[in-house]
Amino acid sequence: MLSGFDFLAQNAKLRSHVVEADLVITGEGKPDQQTLHGKGPFGVAAMASNCGKPVRAVAGVIEDRLALAPHFAKIISLVDANTSSAEAIRDAEGILFERVRTLLGGLAN
Repeated sequence: MLSGFDFLAQNAKLRSHVVEADLVITGEGKPDQQTLHGKGPFGVAAMASNCGKPVRAVAGVIEDRLALAPHFAKIISLVDANTSSAEAIRDAEGILFERVRTLLGGLAN
């Protein structure tokens, strides 16, 4: 038997894509302690780490940043001190665009 992540990763040939990548980006609506027990973003982070690739994550809301931080080079959320959940829902596309620009900050253009 395979976990859901392993099944999807195997069928999508995810490892070969990660090996070819310079940077891996993953995301989840609300990463939390469950994320660290086999959900997709943690599986992606573990695979990227095993392949020597940096991994960054974007989320709607982050519950436990300290628990997640060791597994991601950088993690950023749509909801923060300056953006409420209501604002993030109302302008998800615009805020996501800005957060991804921040997430990619420091990389060569």
